[in-house]
Amino acid sequence: MKDTSPMAVSASIGRLGSLVADPERVRMIRKNLGLTVQDDLRIAYVGGGNMAGTFNQWLRGEHDKGVPVITYSGMMFDIAETLGASLLVGSDFPSQESVAYHDKITFLQLPAPSGSGRLERRLSRIRAGAAAIQGINQFDPHFTIVGADFHWSAIPFLKGIKILSIHCSFWPIDSQPQGLRTKGELCYKGFIYKHFIRGAIGTSASCARQIQQLTDASLVTDSEVPQYSFDPGVKPSRDLQSPVRVLFVGRMEWDKGIEDLLHAVAQLNEEQVLATLTFVGDGSALTAFRKEAELVGKEWVTLAGRLPAREVFQAHAGC
Repeated sequence: MKDTSPMAVSASIGRLGSLVADPERVRMIRKNLGLTVQDDLRIAYVGGGNMAGTFNQWLRGEHDKGVPVITYSGMMFDIAETLGASLLVGSDFPSQESVAYHDKITFLQLPAPSGSGRLERRLSRIRAGAAAIQGINQFDPHFTIVGADFHWSAIPFLKGIKILSIHCSFWPIDSQPQGLRTKGELCYKGFIYKHFIRGAIGTSASCARQIQQLTDASLVTDSEVPQYSFDPGVKPSRDLQSPVRVLFVGRMEWDKGIEDLLHAVAQLNEEQVLATLTFVGDGSALTAFRKEAELVGKEWVTLAGRLPAREVFQAHAGC
């Protein structure tokens, strides 16, 4: 007998992140929800990041399916397309980002975090949560995929079977949470996740372990990611006598900390610690950042732009 529980269905959603979706799994998900092929399956996503910019790349066929993060990659759109689902995407993408038209994918722009003080930022998160609740509940999704950066306090009020998508760890890997405030907030998060989330999708075994710790091992986490489907044929080669090699792979935006990284590596070189820095990715800051990089570290900085999956693996292997 097949498991038709919401948890089983949400776990199957996670495994749709693989490079080639299984048609049988697609049929199973719809059947377990009591839907036919003709019925409208509705999926919502809520979280941070410029999902509008990612969508435009995906629509142009520029998205690399080797990128492992469901909430910060075109994989979210791949899942909706594979399932033949309507998708509502709620994120704090820049207001100047125009969104291309798609008949089954719509966007809900949420207020971006703002304010310099703790109270102001908390209030801005509350406003974003309220806007997400209103927009998503009006959409009435079967599933709501929640990014781990979305404020936990709004999760209980969202409609749909809720699936957590974790793109980075909650605290440094191979350590434990530090400080009373951090521990207290993680305790609240764990309670919400344990009681209101049906399943989780993580990008690493570390994410899965931390979710298990937060929820007393009650939340099933699927840590399958697309890289495991690749055999890049590239082996790491580390020469301890060579310069320190630093690699950044991601969207070239100022709020990603690319300027801080540039100056940190510049300081290493100033202190006679030989280091090189390679940036892989594209974004709105690339042109301006290229000029700054040439002034600060022309000899040791490389801006490679967007690369196909195999070349990204090669860049990783060289670090």
